[in-house]
Amino acid sequence: MWVKIPTDIGFCFPFSDDGRPLFLDLIPAVMDYDEAVDINRERDLEEIRKIIVQKIPHLADGTLLFEPNEALEMHTGAVGMMQGNKNISVLTTYADVDAVVSKTSSEASTNALEKSLQNVYSRASVSGQLFAPTGSQALNTSITNDMALMMILANKYSHFMTYIVNFLFANTNISFKYSILPVSWYNVTQYITDTLKLAQSGYSFLLPAIAAGLSQKDLVNIKHLENDVLGLDKILIPLSSSYT
Repeated sequence: MWVKIPTDIGFCFPFSDDGRPLFLDLIPAVMDYDEAVDINRERDLEEIRKIIVQKIPHLADGTLLFEPNEALEMHTGAVGMMQGNKNISVLTTYADVDAVVSKTSSEASTNALEKSLQNVYSRASVSGQLFAPTGSQALNTSITNDMALMMILANKYSHFMTYIVNFLFANTNISFKYSILPVSWYNVTQYITDTLKLAQSGYSFLLPAIAAGLSQKDLVNIKHLENDVLGLDKILIPLSSSYT
């Protein structure tokens, strides 16, 4: 369902500066691939269809061995016998019938589909492994690529929200900045590890907590509970290191 938003209250966050949709040039290649899939499906259906040909014999002088009404009964019987199989047709004839079928091996049809799909990625100037990875290394690269792609929009959202929040609440003494961290379910563990290494060098203590799902208020309350109320800082002492 599409909803038209008036321009006076709507905002657009395009991927590119000229406003063109992402991968717009791929539409013809995708249409070609869809057409190739349909052709391959028709080819597969054609390969499973069978025609049973009953050739009614005749004598050397051309005399019919079976009369037309007898041939009709033979045809009706064969049709009834094959009635349960929708992929088989029955042809009863006095003439010699040859059916010439242009067959393509399954391997050749698969290669044609793969080439058509590869053409889509070639038109996009990217590797197919980025979007449909078949190995662990390609999967990690694909996740990183997806994150980098979505952060283009996330940064636009951040700038927009920063403007809105400052427009509503900022003054000469206070200003705000809205940020979206490059964190997903796939890289949250690595992100927490990396930000903890930065914290050991004196950088932000909030980033690993935020990546772990804690707000600033939750972090302060948890530390107050652990240190001041429960005294866990005196019971659970971290191992000594160059940092601690």
